[in-house]
Amino acid sequence: MSLEAHAQIEAMFDAAKHGDLGNLVRLVELTSNIGGGVTARDAIRDSLLHWTCLAGHIECARWLIEHGAEVNAANLYLSVPLHLASMYNHLELVRLLLFSNARVDARNNVRHTALHLAAQAGHTAVAELLLANGANVNALSSVRRSPLHFAAAANHIELAMLLLEHRANVDQTNSVQHTPLAMACIEGNTEIAELLVRKRANIEATNSVLQRPLHLAAAKNRAQVVELLLSLGADPTTRTRYGQSAAELVTSSDPSLKATLERAASEHPQVPSTE
Repeated sequence: MSLEAHAQIEAMFDAAKHGDLGNLVRLVELTSNIGGGVTARDAIRDSLLHWTCLAGHIECARWLIEHGAEVNAANLYLSVPLHLASMYNHLELVRLLLFSNARVDARNNVRHTALHLAAQAGHTAVAELLLANGANVNALSSVRRSPLHFAAAANHIELAMLLLEHRANVDQTNSVQHTPLAMACIEGNTEIAELLVRKRANIEATNSVLQRPLHLAAAKNRAQVVELLLSLGADPTTRTRYGQSAAELVTSSDPSLKATLERAASEHPQVPSTE
């Protein structure tokens, strides 16, 4: 490829990135016979449509689709235009892509769907549109995280409520056996933790080392979450695989959290011996 042709193709991608429809049209036509055109890819296999969807340029995206752009084109990381539009909250672009037969549950290289990305970023309207178009609410990533895991960890309560309304599995476990409730407790997201428990999340669910949500909250010194879990019936006497109680996992220099857990454990009803 000549230096002039290379420069023209670079200029075409710049036009896509900046939403310059006039130059985009001109350069697509100019480079169509020299390795450019509507199907051109950059160094990581991003297409022109990837860039317009990332930046939110709907008129450029519409023109590209009308002129043969591949809606489900994947880059080196298997990301498709729908992933980018969803991640960056471009609702009307998501609508356009879905109308143009974008695969709603396409996976990237870590098996994230567009719904995972919308949930992680807290884009409720985008998530609602994806779900209305058949997105799998319980799709699992390569480490078995569901969209609800992402919403719970990132403290997006409105989005978590939406996922639960669409029958998200409240007790789905990831690769280390953490449920969405566990993720909320680790991050100190009290409101979402309460929502999940009231939606029948298992408050005593254990991870791969038998840590319960109360253990996880205590280990991260999440005092408000600890108080919430105790008020909702979490057992303060349980121990991890390594014999640690929730009180023993507290690392805060403030003694009040450890004292709260020790008092709760001493007041907790003892299970009668079967011996």
